[in-house]
Amino acid sequence: MLNNRVLLVSFLLLAGVAGIYAQNTTYGRFGFGELSSPAFGAGRAMGGIGYGVRDSKLINPLNPASYSAVDSLSFLFDVGAHVSTAWYTDGANRATTFDGNLDYVGMQFRIVRGLGISLGLMPFSNVAYRFGSTKTENGITRTDKYSGEGGFSRLYLGLGYAPFKNFSLGANVTYFFGNTKYTTNSVFSGNISSVNLYQKLKASDVTVDFGIQYVIPVSETRNITLGLVYSPKMALNTTLYDVQQVGDSIKSDTIKGLGFDLPQTFGGGISYSQKNKYMIGADFMFQQWSKARFYGDGSSADLDGVNVASLRNRIRVGVGGQYIPKYNSRAYFGRVRYRLGAYYSNSYFNIMNTTTHEYYGGTKEFGISAGFGFPLLDNRSTLSLSFDYVSVVPERKDFIDEQYFKITISYTMNELWFRKFKLE
Repeated sequence: MLNNRVLLVSFLLLAGVAGIYAQNTTYGRFGFGELSSPAFGAGRAMGGIGYGVRDSKLINPLNPASYSAVDSLSFLFDVGAHVSTAWYTDGANRATTFDGNLDYVGMQFRIVRGLGISLGLMPFSNVAYRFGSTKTENGITRTDKYSGEGGFSRLYLGLGYAPFKNFSLGANVTYFFGNTKYTTNSVFSGNISSVNLYQKLKASDVTVDFGIQYVIPVSETRNITLGLVYSPKMALNTTLYDVQQVGDSIKSDTIKGLGFDLPQTFGGGISYSQKNKYMIGADFMFQQWSKARFYGDGSSADLDGVNVASLRNRIRVGVGGQYIPKYNSRAYFGRVRYRLGAYYSNSYFNIMNTTTHEYYGGTKEFGISAGFGFPLLDNRSTLSLSFDYVSVVPERKDFIDEQYFKITISYTMNELWFRKFKLE
């Protein structure tokens, strides 16, 4: 039975590679695409927090030090998927889209006392857009169509170790991989040749993240947990395919070794909790994208107008928590976990006008979330629902305003795999 479960979990984990990209957004055209939340289902319902969250019943990849919290008898497996709808408007035009997909898969268990291990697959970014425009100047009509698809994922293996009481440290070793495709098609009236631009970026490498957590006991059941994480800047192995077609003339190029970096990242969090009752917490993250190279020099991603933006520093602030009315209650809804959160972040890209080289700014993102963790019959495994409303506000008013409503459903299996039974 144990081997069958291992095979099933491994299959589901690897199967996620094929379909883990999600959410349409016009701003996925810039940089590596729209960045995805690294939080699993429960964390997403609490504003995406996790740096200072320490819970033996949850997988928390935001801080690998948290893996040491898993108890000696538990094997955790977590899988999440979402459905969402989005509304877009530029003031004059409106559009609506629907989508859904697998979000993440992960597992976690203890190796020896104080040492936990986690393995998972989750998205880093996604690119999924299709839009166009038509304008007439000097009697010539130009129709532009833009499309993009793909994204990048992270397959991680992490260890969390508690060398002494109340202090834990950990690291995630991550294989970063994926590709994005961008296409621009321009058609002109009259005898002017059409222009087609196509780019495909493939990137992969191994990255590492570090984390620590320190627990300050307040009473027998209450704790304050402090968490810090750090990710160093990482240069990626990349291949860029660039195709330009003007009329019947085609020019193509394959470029290896252009500079593309993941940024140096710092994060910190704090939580206050009472065992089996409540937890509230807050996170802060800073990503130094301004020092990361993109298309070579870190100052411009302008290669024939397909992906045009510079990179700038990004911050994210989140708050959230959960409440359990009565953990051991016979009444079912007394044992449900009620979750709530909110967050703010700015975009890591700064859109540029290819003609004037004027920078228009990026976007600001505001989100609120709520959710429930429904205990299953064994009172260990959980079915979670989270609801997110997100408003993406452009810093230039005539750009596209986006709103999303997303429902995420996740299943956290908490199995007693390592219990020893006595025969009498």
